[in-house]
Amino acid sequence: DTNITINNSKNTGEIILNIGQYSKAPNAAGILADTLAYTIIKSSNNEGNVYGGGYLNISYAGIVANVQEDILIDNCKNKGQITSQGSNDIAAGILGKIIVQDTIADITNCENTGDITATTVAAGILGQAGGDEFRIKDSSSNNCKIQATLATAGIVGVSSTDTHISNCRTENLTLNANSGSTAAILALEVPVNYTLGEVGNIYNYTASPSLIDIKNISVKNKKVGF
Repeated sequence: DTNITINNSKNTGEIILNIGQYSKAPNAAGILADTLAYTIIKSSNNEGNVYGGGYLNISYAGIVANVQEDILIDNCKNKGQITSQGSNDIAAGILGKIIVQDTIADITNCENTGDITATTVAAGILGQAGGDEFRIKDSSSNNCKIQATLATAGIVGVSSTDTHISNCRTENLTLNANSGSTAAILALEVPVNYTLGEVGNIYNYTASPSLIDIKNISVKNKKVGF
């Protein structure tokens, strides 16, 4: 099997996915846009802004945008602004989305301080999670603004799988989801019959069959609405 390992990488340049370039657009990220293999990313930082729009189902992120195999992300930071103006899109500071069946994501000791804006889902660490499960620990989202319409969160935007979040924190966070769900840690667990307009300090979810394990969380100076 092919493995991908990225160590001690840094991006400071602006990443722009041009509007209307072609119909099946790629994803965009500061370090790695897409991966189909088991991936390890360590001690890598994004300081450049990532921007795109005009496409359906696109993911944008500071570190890696779209994952289709198991991934480990450790000691990575995003300082860049991540902005999407597409439809049904996802934006996140560290990992955009991992939604393929039988995949596992581990994110440890990561930090987002960049503003995150998307049309649909925006989060400081992980935008959308599916697969088997994901584990986030010792990570934070601080001193930033996060905005979308469906779900905004400091740590995880939307999850449809077993969720483990521990020793994570948010501080000086401003969230805006218009009529959607906002939370400092986890905004929306699906499949759900969710109620628009929910606002939670830790998480918002309704009737999900997945495991939710959230512990040792710190939330300071959270503001809802710009």
